[in-house]
Amino acid sequence: MEHTAEGLRSQVVDRVLEELETADRELLHTLAGASASARGDRRLGDLLASSGSQIRRAASDSWACLAHEAMSGPDLDATLAAARRRVEVPAPVTQKGAPHKRFVDAAASILEQVEAGEFIRLLGRSIVAHCEDLEPTHYKVPVPEAWIAELQTIKHGSRRAAISELHERNLAAGRLLGRAMEIDEKVRYERRSYALDDLWRALADSDIQTQEVAYRLDTQFDHVLLDEFQDTSIDQWRVIEPLIDEAVAGGDRPRSVFVVGDVKQSLYGWRQAEAELLPYVARRWPQMDTSTLSVTYRCAPAIVDAVNALFGSLQSNPALADHASAARRFSEVFEPHESAVKSESVVRLVDLDSVLEAGEDEAEADSDQAGVSETDLIADRVARACGAQPNTEIAVLVRRQKPIA
Repeated sequence: MEHTAEGLRSQVVDRVLEELETADRELLHTLAGASASARGDRRLGDLLASSGSQIRRAASDSWACLAHEAMSGPDLDATLAAARRRVEVPAPVTQKGAPHKRFVDAAASILEQVEAGEFIRLLGRSIVAHCEDLEPTHYKVPVPEAWIAELQTIKHGSRRAAISELHERNLAAGRLLGRAMEIDEKVRYERRSYALDDLWRALADSDIQTQEVAYRLDTQFDHVLLDEFQDTSIDQWRVIEPLIDEAVAGGDRPRSVFVVGDVKQSLYGWRQAEAELLPYVARRWPQMDTSTLSVTYRCAPAIVDAVNALFGSLQSNPALADHASAARRFSEVFEPHESAVKSESVVRLVDLDSVLEAGEDEAEADSDQAGVSETDLIADRVARACGAQPNTEIAVLVRRQKPIA
């Protein structure tokens, strides 16, 4: 019986929600970024589908990565004591000799937040956040020396408490998601339904000594060729790495390893592809020669120029404002390309919505075009371009097939 990936995810989510306690379900929904609802169930399914392989590969102590920081700094009793002393220490006075109300209110509010365990909010308070400045102020009024030490204790204690809470949530998340992965495996086994990625993972996790298998295969193959390497997943890499190791080691006969890839063409992140494995190969085996093919014999100059303009300006692209670090890393290794093709061509980026709106306006003005589909409107534009320039080849690239299917 055939089971779609979406159907399997839905069954896994249902089983997880059935077998976990209410508090645990709420935590899973929190991790998925949505409340307990139909939308939350879908987000939970997406979380399991997108991070399942990373969770399975994670070392057992990965979820305890904050253990040290969770124990560093003043404990809760010391933090609470400092907050209470803060209320008792006199506040700075105004020119009229009255206690400065902003300091009095801040001391009372800090104590309330410590007692309520609102440590993240507390760390965001200006008087706490800036207590270690060279000359800390609060509403432009210098913070008294008698306050600074207590505020620093509160700041570091709040940081420890916040990290400790996150540490406990990490541990709980590890247990819960581990349990969810067990249920995922059980559902797949019961339905006898596995994806190709599951087979790679099973092979990578198997009890078979991969090095031994690699050694046996080594006697049969002299050359290893890996194409489209930017689409390789971590599990696939775990299987083929020992094979490359054997080939690179050489031996009593000529051996070779040839790896080809282009990180710009990495399109399979949804299948756990890791484009960064490509540059990793060069670091893993520095004895391998590395070269960049920056000249293309397939693409016209206009296409290459468009690629260079796009990928050469990623750091200033507003669409990547939330991914500045990734854009910077890519820009640092990007090399402009050249075209060896002698031809004239044009690359035009089209706002599909604008084209469709214009087509709808024309359709309204022309009764013969009433009810024309979006696909027909786009095809009409292409036909006009062909009519204006006969014998011209036109290629239409879209982000998704749905608008034109």
